[in-house]
Amino acid sequence: MPANQVSSRGAGGRSKKGKAAILKSNIRSSKTGSSPAKVRTKDGMGGVKKSMINKSKRRKEQQAKMKVDDDAPGSESRQARRKRIVAAALGSAATETPDQLKDRQAGEWKEMKAKVAVLKKDRKKLPRNGSKDLKVTVSKQIRQFVEDMKVRHVAECKTAGVAAPAAVAEAANMMSDV
Repeated sequence: MPANQVSSRGAGGRSKKGKAAILKSNIRSSKTGSSPAKVRTKDGMGGVKKSMINKSKRRKEQQAKMKVDDDAPGSESRQARRKRIVAAALGSAATETPDQLKDRQAGEWKEMKAKVAVLKKDRKKLPRNGSKDLKVTVSKQIRQFVEDMKVRHVAECKTAGVAAPAAVAEAANMMSDV
């Protein structure tokens, strides 16, 4: 192209299409697209275009997600979970000597720590961006493993008439980096 001619795009190489025309074309394309919600795009200062969804639609989606989360089997409260664990420990009172009880509990604690170590390694391998929900879920599982084991062991010691071991409290402090 000769130097004295200007292209139809203008001197900067940009289209002469205005922001309003871009917005209309985006709305039209979102209507024909597969997304059920009407999505508008906002273009400010020539930056990245962000999709904007109505607050009411976002709120409905969040409420639907919360309802699904409430129906999940692992969504019981801490208090309810502790009561269930203690009741199970009281119901299955085995005839063990205090030494056997401590040995069994020590083995269970080591198994639990191995599971926690595997979960921590898996959590560390998750991508840094976009996996916060997964990391939170894994951290919650780790906390529940430790807390459930501690509650169950204390309840078993009480039913057996053995003083709750200080090792359980110390071990809980060792797991404080969760």
